[in-house]
Amino acid sequence: MTFSVPKGLKMVATGKLLRAVVEGNQSITDWTSEIPITVAGFNFGNFKSDEGKPGRQHYILQTFANAETPDVILSPWN
Repeated sequence: MTFSVPKGLKMVATGKLLRAVVEGNQSITDWTSEIPITVAGFNFGNFKSDEGKPGRQHYILQTFANAETPDVILSPWN
């Protein structure tokens, strides 16, 4: 999959990131999967991220969250 988003925003997607470049005012990323998948998820935004090995697993887990608290969380529930 290839995505083009406004420069300064981060793209996250299912699969392995192959390429990330900035061309003009766009950030372009290419993603792949080693096996066929039925559904692929993706999102872009101003994310903060962290990674680590959960428990004794042999894989690295990457997490992404909004850098700022969303308005829906900040607004009163009236």
